Amino acid sequence: MYWIVLVVLLALTGGAGAVDEIMTKEQVKLPHDDIVLKTARHLRSYGGSPGRDINTNFSTEDDERAIEFTKLAKLDDALWRIRKLDMKLTRQMWIHNNNSPEEVFNRLRLSKLGIDIDESRKTIQWFRFVNDYRAARGSEEFSDYLIYEILKRKGMLSEAKIADLFQALAHLPDLKNLAEMVQNFQYRVWIAERKTPADVARMLMVRISGPRPIDIPADPRYTILDAYKKVYSSVHPTP
Repeated sequence: MYWIVLVVLLALTGGAGAVDEIMTKEQVKLPHDDIVLKTARHLRSYGGSPGRDINTNFSTEDDERAIEFTKLAKLDDALWRIRKLDMKLTRQMWIHNNNSPEEVFNRLRLSKLGIDIDESRKTIQWFRFVNDYRAARGSEEFSDYLIYEILKRKGMLSEAKIADLFQALAHLPDLKNLAEMVQNFQYRVWIAERKTPADVARMLMVRISGPRPIDIPADPRYTILDAYKKVYSSVHPTP
């Protein structure tokens, strides 16, 4: 009976809309604040063929044919459909009860995950709640800055770990847009802090130049570095 009620409630409440891309005054403003960078994603097919680079604006057909090669995506893919419905209903109840993203972050005890934050379904649940919350109330109610700030303040995550987390989340189709927006906000923070690509390379512990590992498609740090190079070059063009 519980599952019947669950399905009926979900049918009545409906799904969440798209994330509203509103930049608030809390966020870092740069001369080139309209930059929206689409970074490469690395996908692996169900058949286990080698990874391949695909731009983030890949088609729906690509979404259906490929599985993203991250722990979060594997965890999400392993969930039963009825469990996903249960989690969706929980998110809608949180919104109905006026729970804030920070309250839900605490309820899920995400701060205890530390560097393992990209290995828990709780992380996916929280970001999906943020997505639903912003769709229902407007992104100004929980801005890109606040997402970034709570990960640093309560999650106690390093800049490198936050960047890596956004790369992983961007492979989940319903979270790709949110992850890309907040990661671009992080890049603008780095620009405001005058971080050069060399600084970011040191932070990520990768080479800024020279030979790269042959398994580079599986290493999101190089995707982050290459993306930041493009942002940096657009703000500081070479004469």
